[in-house]
Amino acid sequence: MNHFVTALLLSLNLLINPAAIGPGEELEKKENPPVVVETKYTMDTVSIYQEPSAESAVVGTLPMNTPVEKAGEVNEWSMLVANEEQSEYVYVQTAFLSDTLRPNRWNYAPTEEEKQLIYRIVMLESGAESDLGQQAVTEVIMNMTLYPDLGGRNIRRVLSKKNQYVTWKYVNSSRATPSQRVINNVDYVLSGRSNILPFQTIYFATYPQNRRIQARIGGHVFCNR
Repeated sequence: MNHFVTALLLSLNLLINPAAIGPGEELEKKENPPVVVETKYTMDTVSIYQEPSAESAVVGTLPMNTPVEKAGEVNEWSMLVANEEQSEYVYVQTAFLSDTLRPNRWNYAPTEEEKQLIYRIVMLESGAESDLGQQAVTEVIMNMTLYPDLGGRNIRRVLSKKNQYVTWKYVNSSRATPSQRVINNVDYVLSGRSNILPFQTIYFATYPQNRRIQARIGGHVFCNR
């Protein structure tokens, strides 16, 4: 029997039969195997908890598309590596993590043609508004893509649907030509960097369209569905 086989059998015997260890002998301590982590991405702005419970203390927040290292899962909560050297973890609800980056919080990236339509409608609707006001109008347009009855995942349908955007009939006019500021603000929203209004905010006008007012920004009142 060669030396390798002898050593293997001896080690197996020691593991199976601790009594085989002689007086004063100690088994060499084995280190725990390294934790296998997976890279995930936050799907929206998410809260990070100290323990796997919504009753636990919130220790911080992470913006959408933040890469995190998932080391395990406990009752639909993901363990995130906070300090690898000290084996410290924090927790986030697994439902808010994704395997891939999202284009924005609506998970919808308009085509170039659709972006041009958004630029023009935002110019018509809020060309004189502040940056925040223009971004909010863009968010309303994107919110409407979440509802099939409002046009769904089709920007042209959302903007041209009857009684939704009265400015649609001017979309090809010269006054719809977007300013650079409008383009910048629309792009800011489409890149996922804004978070002004909740998904249910789908109305805006110079007056409240219902009693579910979400915000007043510049000359517009934004209302929820």
